[in-house]
Amino acid sequence: MDKVKTSAKQKNYSKGTPKMLKLKENAGLMEYSPTKELLNEDLIARAIWECLKNNDPEGVTEIIEAHLYAKNKTLL
Repeated sequence: MDKVKTSAKQKNYSKGTPKMLKLKENAGLMEYSPTKELLNEDLIARAIWECLKNNDPEGVTEIIEAHLYAKNKTLL
């Protein structure tokens, strides 16, 4: 079985790419906070209801755990 030859020098494929991406001032980006979404009780209730309709008990526990984590609560 022959040995595989390896390159002596690693190639740099990121040459010429910008280091920092610059956006226009009004690029239409919105601030998003997943923690804020996890504290929205109406959204949590709808997500739990969807899991129950789809017979997904693991999803229900994940949603409740994420909600409690966002509220800085712990499970016993």
